[in-house]
Amino acid sequence: MGFPKVLVGCPTSEHKRECLRDFSVGVKRLSYPNFDVLILDNSLGEEYIKEIRAMGLNAEKSPYFEKASERVIHARNILRKKVLDEGYDYLLILEQDVIPPSDVIERMVVKNEKIVSGVTFHLFESELDGKKMLQMRPLIGEWDKNAGIGLRFYDTDNVIKAFHNIYVGYCAFGCALIHRDVLSEISFRFEEQNGVVFWDDYCFCKDVFGKHKILADLSLKCKHMVLGRKEGWDRIRE
Repeated sequence: MGFPKVLVGCPTSEHKRECLRDFSVGVKRLSYPNFDVLILDNSLGEEYIKEIRAMGLNAEKSPYFEKASERVIHARNILRKKVLDEGYDYLLILEQDVIPPSDVIERMVVKNEKIVSGVTFHLFESELDGKKMLQMRPLIGEWDKNAGIGLRFYDTDNVIKAFHNIYVGYCAFGCALIHRDVLSEISFRFEEQNGVVFWDDYCFCKDVFGKHKILADLSLKCKHMVLGRKEGWDRIRE
């Protein structure tokens, strides 16, 4: 049967310039035998796309809009259209500040699921005994009407220790594999309420809830360059 065809797609802009070199190395290390890469640069000028291409990555311009949310959504839907129009089986969404394991695609595809997520971690502000502190949490969770914005993120330590697959209600778009069947039903969008932007990953997961399962592979721990050289990455990597 051969290997399913995968498009690795990444909307980006010059704001992620400092991540470009590491991201380029990570993409070139991907070991899957049947994938293409398309980086969509939505910066205002032309300089950043030249830098991306100089790294040996396939890149095109996507339109610039005043709002970042509109720029990202438009680029994301260009990738969706390319998957549907050009016979790809999956879209692998990567953020430019996320470095996945080199064998991430084959480990996702073999699961034969419609949506598979790797795991990225982020720093969240929390309060303990009246003191504010930063806490790492995985960007996966479940819908909970009693939680903030209806979303409850999973506990970090449990995810670090759990090397297995779990079905989740929400996954961030740091590293997510989506089958064309899902993309044919659901496009990318964002919401804005009272000045608060609910981004495309949040809206997408809401839209697929009850229609398609999201499998999070907790062994696919991706490096998030927001953490970069800060404390913590050595604690969560494989």
